[in-house]
Amino acid sequence: MTTFNKGGAPKKEVTKDKEIKFSCTEEVYDFFVEQSKAAGYATEKRTNVSKFLHDFILTMIHEGHYQSVQAPAVSRDLLIELVPVANNLNQAMHLCHTAVTDLNLVDLGKKIESIRKVMMALTTTISAPKVSIVKQGE
Repeated sequence: MTTFNKGGAPKKEVTKDKEIKFSCTEEVYDFFVEQSKAAGYATEKRTNVSKFLHDFILTMIHEGHYQSVQAPAVSRDLLIELVPVANNLNQAMHLCHTAVTDLNLVDLGKKIESIRKVMMALTTTISAPKVSIVKQGE
């Protein structure tokens, strides 16, 4: 059903009032620009990357070719316990970097740095989303 306002074009019942924004590298943006040009979305003044991505994503979903992102299967309690440990390691590293006069502190700093790297790898593994390809109707 379309409603009319006085003396103008009819109002649309469905409006596009939500925005989705994301950041990307210049290299990725240039790729999107080239793809939008190749698909005929570009004009002399605009590349219309946003319109290209909008139509591209909706087409992929409509055709059933899209990826769903599943949340990692890690308990919130584990993450809550890891935060103070990582915080303590960061504080210890800061102390080691400010007081490097004693050789024992340097060795301790190296050990803590290796532990920090392991913790970062663990955190990245835990927080990385699992992506699977899903076809519509399966």
